[in-house]
Amino acid sequence: MAELTIRDFRKSDYQVFSEMINDFYNKGIATLHGIDQKKIDTIFKISTSMTPYARALMIEQDGKIAGYLHLSFTHSNEVAGMVVLIEELYIRPEYQGKGIGNFVLDWLFQEYQDKVKRFRLEVTRENDGATRLYRKKGFQPLEY
Repeated sequence: MAELTIRDFRKSDYQVFSEMINDFYNKGIATLHGIDQKKIDTIFKISTSMTPYARALMIEQDGKIAGYLHLSFTHSNEVAGMVVLIEELYIRPEYQGKGIGNFVLDWLFQEYQDKVKRFRLEVTRENDGATRLYRKKGFQPLEY
């Protein structure tokens, strides 16, 4: 069985992150709009700055980068506690359909089990694979 690991971004991850986020925003069905290089540079700078408001993680399979996970953190009065927003979960095409997304979400729930009250995410209507995974993991659409 393949070894899956999740680790925080390193400054040396810039090039591979830049390629993956370009794919996420510009080549697929995950978003409704593209992204420019200036925003990518800013996201990477924030992601490696140790801010308490965002965390960026590389997903590796057998030591090779399979994707990334980007999180942001906020407080919600509605649940009287912290919320993790799954900003982006990107799995490279050649690694999709192999259970990596499932592994990442299980890791995420375990990592923040006693630290947050809610997990949130956004998904486009066209992204059927992601929608199936998120529903399987207990996410439900909000009406607002």
